[in-house]
Amino acid sequence: MVTELSRTNYLEWVGRPLGTGKPRRIEQSDVDQFARLSGDEQWIHVDPARAQASPFGATLVHGLFVLSLVPSWISDVARVVDAESILAVGYDDVRFLSPVCVPSTLQARVSLTRAQDGGQRLRTWWGVEVSDEHDDLVATATAIAQW
Repeated sequence: MVTELSRTNYLEWVGRPLGTGKPRRIEQSDVDQFARLSGDEQWIHVDPARAQASPFGATLVHGLFVLSLVPSWISDVARVVDAESILAVGYDDVRFLSPVCVPSTLQARVSLTRAQDGGQRLRTWWGVEVSDEHDDLVATATAIAQW
């Protein structure tokens, strides 16, 4: 279910969970593409043979790749209905809690944790907890958006 948020109802959602975003399967081809785009082509991300001999036994998903999925998970559970635009203005409290091996399926629980009405702009803080297919927490972050 997608929660519709507006300037008239957002306060009732502060501090409440909004739901869990769709699972995202991450394969080696996705990690390779992210590595090329970001320029972070460390062997632990892009060399499966070498990574197999590492303590992890597989390549790892970039932490910033995981973080880049946050807006899509928020969109999976919430839609702002009365804003011309929504701007991501930053992240707070980003923590990568455990390595994510390739392949993996990740999903995130999302809540609206705080809001600040600035008159023409409303700033919102979104709590995101990312888990793997074993339901182990692998990352947390607070995404900040302005609308």
